[in-house]
Amino acid sequence: MIDGIAVMKGEKDISKIAETLGDMFRYSLSGMSFATLGDEIEQSCNYLIIQKYFKKDNLSYSINIAPDIENCYISKLLLQPILENAIIHGAEHSLRKCEIIVEAKKVNENDLRITIYDNGKGMTEEVLDRVIQKMKSTKNIFHSRNAKRYHIGIGNIYWRIKSIYGDDYGLYIKSRVDEGTTVTVLLPRVYKISGEGDEE
Repeated sequence: MIDGIAVMKGEKDISKIAETLGDMFRYSLSGMSFATLGDEIEQSCNYLIIQKYFKKDNLSYSINIAPDIENCYISKLLLQPILENAIIHGAEHSLRKCEIIVEAKKVNENDLRITIYDNGKGMTEEVLDRVIQKMKSTKNIFHSRNAKRYHIGIGNIYWRIKSIYGDDYGLYIKSRVDEGTTVTVLLPRVYKISGEGDEE
């Protein structure tokens, strides 16, 4: 409805945002627990498209995904919280133009690696250590009123990966002050998920 009204009034930007947001809602609310890496990257693009409308020339991004892993299945909605943190907690507090780089590629015959880099303000070693410790203890802070959203979002992803894929996989953070932050997600390469429509 919003899209239709926007089209009638000639509001192309509002129409595009409504259409993109609708795609995100449908993806989020679908009953599937897993999605292909290609679909997950597409939804990440939708999120960045909406952010781009608000930030205009203050945001740029690039996404590079190796074609031979686009059909791998991963737990759904892993990447958007990381992108949100990159913009809100990293690049928005930097004087530089916000730059986000997403890359996905094979690590070996069994695994894939997704990296999300932002050129934001970065963190000192002390702050990074605190973030990592809080991320790993997220199970104990979900009910804390003082728990920061950053730690819950990243911690949720960290523990989802551990619970689904085991201790050989996970989420890793590197950061330097004034150089930015890189979040790396290590996952197995899975081409079929049983019990969810027998995807191939």
